[in-house]
Amino acid sequence: MTAPSKKIDAFVILLLAGSLSFNVFLGWKVKRLQNIIARNANEVKVLEGMQVSSISVKDLNQNLKVITYNDKNLPTVLYIFSPNCKWCDRNEENIKMLISNRADTYCFIGLSLTDLHLKEYMDKHNLAIPIYTNPSSDAISGLGLGSTPQTIIISPQGKVLKNWLGAYNDALKAEVEGYFNLQLPGVASQLGRIDSGANTPQNCMDCEKSKE
Repeated sequence: MTAPSKKIDAFVILLLAGSLSFNVFLGWKVKRLQNIIARNANEVKVLEGMQVSSISVKDLNQNLKVITYNDKNLPTVLYIFSPNCKWCDRNEENIKMLISNRADTYCFIGLSLTDLHLKEYMDKHNLAIPIYTNPSSDAISGLGLGSTPQTIIISPQGKVLKNWLGAYNDALKAEVEGYFNLQLPGVASQLGRIDSGANTPQNCMDCEKSKE
């Protein structure tokens, strides 16, 4: 084996080792976030009237940002989702209709619990609202984040007005429609058709492993 061939083989081995280490790090990061989310979702119950603090997040360029609730003196609709959550996909037309019809009276913000596959998700879906990701552990705990989709409405003074967990299905659909005074299309089936979704779960805790 010639010297250049040995150098190439060594470079390939080094590259593979670096890739393996990076994948291990990503796996650890995702698992750690899932553990934090699962633990705090079980410990915290966000109730109407509860005072909540501003939350630390990252934008799509991984810059640190802070979400406050009084920038426009409008109630904030915080829509929490995950890129691989099937129920988030099936709820997409509902949240899009809310955004397009109530953007003048509410400030809509999207919050992804993870940045894993988020770019692909954003390329495929156009929510037309600011999107943030990687909420801090304090944010996860303070807002009881865990299952997705979740919708939290917060007043400009930082008080929780509504906290809805799950896709807008059945009784929850009627409640959301009544609150916003707007008729929604409903939850899509797994094949893309509008589906009542009766007697089925409306959210997922571990979206990376969802088999729906």
